[in-house]
Amino acid sequence: MPGRTRLFVFEHDPQLSALLAEIFGGPSYRVVPLSASDSIPELVAADQPQVALIDFPPDRAGREVSMQLIERLRAAAAPDPVGVVALTADLQLVHRASERFARLPDFAILSKPFNLDELLDVVTALNRYVRDHELSSILNTPTPMLVLDAEGRIRRTNRPARTLLGPSLAAMRAARFTDLFDGSPQQRDDPLARLLRERSLPPATVSLGASDPRLQVQVHAAAIQGNDGAEPLLVAWVRPLT
Repeated sequence: MPGRTRLFVFEHDPQLSALLAEIFGGPSYRVVPLSASDSIPELVAADQPQVALIDFPPDRAGREVSMQLIERLRAAAAPDPVGVVALTADLQLVHRASERFARLPDFAILSKPFNLDELLDVVTALNRYVRDHELSSILNTPTPMLVLDAEGRIRRTNRPARTLLGPSLAAMRAARFTDLFDGSPQQRDDPLARLLRERSLPPATVSLGASDPRLQVQVHAAAIQGNDGAEPLLVAWVRPLT
């Protein structure tokens, strides 16, 4: 389902683990439970996480397992970041973990018992950071890229897209991008939903305006995760065929 935040959870307490799964069990999240024996590279390859909730137990061996798990997650997800929330009842551990990870903008620590609203706020903030990083990485490419909102309107573009679309871009921003496609009503039936579902559209002609030639393009798309309750953004890359 587009827009769901992928949330990895590593928690020693079975009751708290079940509670976290219930808290984040709605349509905005997909919860993936973790164990120390899991193959992290395989899990990340199958389901790249945006945020991970990591339990830091009071014993030294357990803490080291948690810290190693964070490092394994970051290594497997690189170059993309993973927002990490460390959950612990040990206040001294909070300070030690802060010293080790404080330089990272995608790391937060919450003391147990945690406040539910604070947890949700932290997860949302970390997800926003990861999403912004993903978006910046995607736009920093020689491929013409467009970022569409849930209504199909152009929110952001990169330099190659501005070069390709030229002076017509300003007029295009006022319309739904997918409404610019020529074709029969059947072919144009809810193309944004089709992009979300199929991640591509067949080769089509885009009308760039009265003073510009028509352009044959192939459009592909991928959803960028929304924050809790927010619609996903759709990143479309345009490949000229003419």
